[in-house]
Formats: sequence, C-alpha cells, structure tokens
Amino acid sequence: MRLVYSNGKWVSVNLPSLDPCWLVSDTWYYATIYAAAVNSGFLEKRARIIAEAAVNKRIYPEISYDKGIESDLNEAMNPNNLSEKA
Repeated sequence: MRLVYSNGKWVSVNLPSLDPCWLVSDTWYYATIYAAAVNSGFLEKRARIIAEAAVNKRIYPEISYDKGIESDLNEAMNPNNLSEKA
C-alpha cells in the first residue's frame, strides 16, 4: 500500500500483484497515476488499469494500447490531475 497526497487529500492506494520488473519508484508512480485517475472521475477498476498501463509504458516505452486506454492515460496524466489544484 502507498499513501499519496493528491488534490488536497491523502489517498491510500493498494498495489496490484507486482511485476518482477517493477522498481520501488514504479510503485510510487502507479500510486500517483491511480490517485490522479480517481480524481479525474474514473472508477477504481478503470483507475487501476490506467495506472498499470502507465507503469508498463514507463518500463517498456514501445508498448502501445488501444485508443480508449491511451486517451484515458492522457487524461489521467494531465499535469492538473497530478498535483494539487489551485
């Protein structure tokens, strides 16, 4: 579990079964993207998918997903969603 500060509140994020290729920094990245996706209005299940896809794209830059996931990734990774809103 990771505790991240997102959009003015602390969010507890349960980690998925970890890929052996993931580093500790990848778990924090997952938690950050997950919290941003939830703050963007995605359901928890979709936020988990988005966060895992984001980590996989970070580890394997050549990977590509279908248009829907790519669009959701772009929305969740919008800088306004990754940090506290003013």
